[in-house]
Amino acid sequence: MSESTAGAAHLGGFPGTPPQSAPQQFDHWADGVRITVRAAPELADHANSFLGHFAGYGATLRNLAGFPIHVGFSPYIIQEIGAGAFTLLGADYRRNPLADTTPDLTLPLWIHGIQQRFRDATGTEMDPITPASVVSCQRGIVDTIIAGAAPPLYLERISGATKREDGTRLTGWMLANAGPATGAQADLVEVPAAALVSFAPYLAAPLMLPFDHFVMFSGGLIAGAWHLPPEGRRRLDSDPSLRGASMLEGLRLVGRPLFGAGAQVRPVQAVPIQPVQAVQAVPVQPVQAVPVQAVPVQAASTQDEPPPPDTPTTPTREKFTVTLFGQSFAGEADPQFRKEAEAIVGFIGNLHAGSIKDLGTFWGAFWWHSMHAVDGGYRVSQTNINADRDSANQWDLTPAARLRHEQTAIYRYLKDATWSPVNFNRTVRVAAGTDLTAPEIAMTRTQPDGDFGGWVVGSPAATDFELLRGRDLHRRNRNLAKYFVLPVGYSVVASGTRIGRLVDPSGTVRWTKK
Repeated sequence: MSESTAGAAHLGGFPGTPPQSAPQQFDHWADGVRITVRAAPELADHANSFLGHFAGYGATLRNLAGFPIHVGFSPYIIQEIGAGAFTLLGADYRRNPLADTTPDLTLPLWIHGIQQRFRDATGTEMDPITPASVVSCQRGIVDTIIAGAAPPLYLERISGATKREDGTRLTGWMLANAGPATGAQADLVEVPAAALVSFAPYLAAPLMLPFDHFVMFSGGLIAGAWHLPPEGRRRLDSDPSLRGASMLEGLRLVGRPLFGAGAQVRPVQAVPIQPVQAVQAVPVQPVQAVPVQAVPVQAASTQDEPPPPDTPTTPTREKFTVTLFGQSFAGEADPQFRKEAEAIVGFIGNLHAGSIKDLGTFWGAFWWHSMHAVDGGYRVSQTNINADRDSANQWDLTPAARLRHEQTAIYRYLKDATWSPVNFNRTVRVAAGTDLTAPEIAMTRTQPDGDFGGWVVGSPAATDFELLRGRDLHRRNRNLAKYFVLPVGYSVVASGTRIGRLVDPSGTVRWTKK
């Protein structure tokens, strides 16, 4: 492999082209609801992760059916296919991705996966665009790509996203030939990002990088990514010594390499799926239900390291803002959990950013959140679970963000377990005589039923139980709520803030305290 393409062929297992295998069905059961997706078998891990994410909507899936929900680059639509059964439709990039949908999510999931891994490889924050947003392209490039050629290209984000009077969203991205080292390109045409990606899916990977980032392609692969600071851009445009030099040569002098091109690639880690933006409604095409196909999952052997222990917080809190569709959504949390708090705020803002008609409230896995109008935008709060009133709120999102951090750690550690959250209004059965302050407490996830979330604390064989809401259990022992994302069949022994023992539905011990 040449220097220009070193390290570019694969991003954490995602190749330069999407898989072509026939799609298979993946299913997930949560709280008596079945949700399915169809995708190429090579994307099994990503498909199961998506299922776990959307299953978190629980009983609200029916209310969201037919409405587009944007995750990363692509929109998805929940469609009800039977009593308690739902499927996901995605943008059809092989037809008209701005109007047509398909039950085959191979390409949308592949795009989401390669963007997540590109983010991990570069270590940058995400500022994704939508399929309807336009990319400025040097005239003739699209025709060349459609003809099947993969010339040396570069994508450069020269400004942040803006919105014109006609509603068109400008992304700030420009696609051009990797020619002379200049930021100015003559004779540009605007192409919807969806159309560009349908011609060349590999171009989707960097379309989540923020302003002042630059990506070079060679032979259809990512040759390198750079951050181009303002002073570097000025030199690239005006330094006489760089005239006539290739763009790659100029970047090596004035840019900071992030990926490829001699940069040390950061290890890729699995990340939870994070919703970003809502889009305009996409017509829903009917899809027929297909027979459920069991997908065998191999139980992993006991690993050397358990999920990290509970992380104590400090009294320090910071305010932050997430911007979606030109709307500002603010939150406040302990800095060490800011990433998780931003994900929560982004998730809630995503459902309202397209057209805010009311302030509304929303379940975010275990916690209940509310949105409030403030000067310049909106602000997200969470239920104060320790208050006497059920309706009490607090601005501090730290408890919900910390719990999300802990639950995500368990999810990442298990890898093959589907995300199956229980909210704090669902009930928990506590076997009579169980001491909720004991050094070790046994918990088992059984089949949910109505308001019962499926969790039994103490012996599941007991005949006498105390019925508690999740919020009441959290008040008495907050260390137990982190396990409320494990699916039916898992059992765990909570040892203080740590896991004493973890057993999967097959009986395999996944972790035991040494």
